[in-house]
Amino acid sequence: MIKKSLFIILFLFSYTFAAADKLEYEKATYTGETFYGDPHGRGTMNYNDGETYSGQWKFGLEHGRGKVEYKNGDVYAGQWKEGRQNGKGVYTYAGGAIYTGMFLDGLFEGEGVLEYADGRKFVGTFKDDYKYEGKMTLDDGTIVEGIYPKEGKTDGKYNITYTDGSTDIWTFKNGEFVEW
Repeated sequence: MIKKSLFIILFLFSYTFAAADKLEYEKATYTGETFYGDPHGRGTMNYNDGETYSGQWKFGLEHGRGKVEYKNGDVYAGQWKEGRQNGKGVYTYAGGAIYTGMFLDGLFEGEGVLEYADGRKFVGTFKDDYKYEGKMTLDDGTIVEGIYPKEGKTDGKYNITYTDGSTDIWTFKNGEFVEW
């Protein structure tokens, strides 16, 4: 009971000093709640280069839910932790591709779906910002299932399912097709 009461008092105390402010930085302007001169709570940072972040802040860093619009037209909306994309989110590329899934330290990591502008779609696991293991549906409906190496050299077996239901197994070694 004492811990709960202490938490409530600290919570109320911390937000007693939150205020809507406008902070001017050399390369950005922040408008929103602050705590001892740092963005804290809800607010928007408008960078001079055209980038904008709007969402939750914690002690000067993006933390919680937020949305960033990059100067190149890309948009990320989702969870943040200590200034980096962490947790569930949606990254929309200016060119039309959309990634929906998990992020870790700003990279695609874990389960996700990457829909390309040309109609292809990858559903599976990502590691360090790359497709790792899953199913790629091509624009003609063919499904290619397997492990996708980071280096780009295909190695291993891929299960191919064509739109008519027929299947093949393709084997690659060092990026070269070996056998059906």
